[in-house]
Amino acid sequence: MQNGFYFQSQNPAFAAEFHNSHERKQARLERMREWFLPSLPTGPFRNGEKALIPLPDALMLEREEKAEVMNEIHGLKWHCLARESFIAREIQALILRITQTEDKMLELEHNALKAQKVLCSIQLSESPEYTAGFFEKKCLEGLLKEVLKELNNPRSSFYSANLASALGALQCLKLAEFKQLAKIQGEKVLQASAEVVLVQAQNPSSLMKEFSQKAKTIIPTISKNFRQVVIG
Repeated sequence: MQNGFYFQSQNPAFAAEFHNSHERKQARLERMREWFLPSLPTGPFRNGEKALIPLPDALMLEREEKAEVMNEIHGLKWHCLARESFIAREIQALILRITQTEDKMLELEHNALKAQKVLCSIQLSESPEYTAGFFEKKCLEGLLKEVLKELNNPRSSFYSANLASALGALQCLKLAEFKQLAKIQGEKVLQASAEVVLVQAQNPSSLMKEFSQKAKTIIPTISKNFRQVVIG
């Protein structure tokens, strides 16, 4: 990194934690005001300085040739070494229930298509089991979104800066996957953040469903021209 270098982290939780735990707070606040930045900048760094930053930020800076990802990383772990918490177990249970409900609905859709062909939608609309599955899945996904919001809320009793930073990094990576998929399909991403993505798409439902399958996350909610992506 260069002397006096700043960057805008894609991860608000990391940016806040960096600001609170590093010197030069006033310099960051002044830069944010001077440049009308939407969030706190991360920095300043000295020439050749090494720093631990979220992977999405590191990859972005490397692509822009503003930093270099170090190869000598010692003690890298690809799984959490901490004991699984109650919250983690409940989230896993929620995701499992959503997956099971999705699988059951897909089975009902397949059977209806096989039996009724083009009239399958009528059979599904009259199926109490399919209707119950639809609303169960919607409620479970809504609950999962609220849980993730609570974990990212600094005012919550469940908040952890490290966890929020990790979730933020995951959101950034999933968002990058979505942008890449949209580009491959010839769709135009107009604006993107961790929660809401504006897309000009011919078939948004198909795009969201494929993204959900590839990224292994819940299917994003579609509202008119706004495609809301909540990374889970």
